[in-house]
Amino acid sequence: MTDTTAVAIANVQLYQKLTNQNALKDKFIAMLAHELRNPVAPISNGVQLLKLKLGETGAVGQTVLMMHKVFQARWDDLGGSLIYSG
Repeated sequence: MTDTTAVAIANVQLYQKLTNQNALKDKFIAMLAHELRNPVAPISNGVQLLKLKLGETGAVGQTVLMMHKVFQARWDDLGGSLIYSG
């Protein structure tokens, strides 16, 4: 019975430790997501503004369109939609 009790106590302690570590991980990810939003929004808005202002024709327009596509692809690679959704 003593061995069973010791195992049960160890399991409870391990569960509490894992629960605490999981909460810390969630807090870290939330902080990281918040910090990533700050520089990304102005870059995205700037590229969108250039795209709207200059259009998609001509050499400059094609460059802006390429910038938009590259930015969007990298953002998607980083899981940007997950970051924005929380």
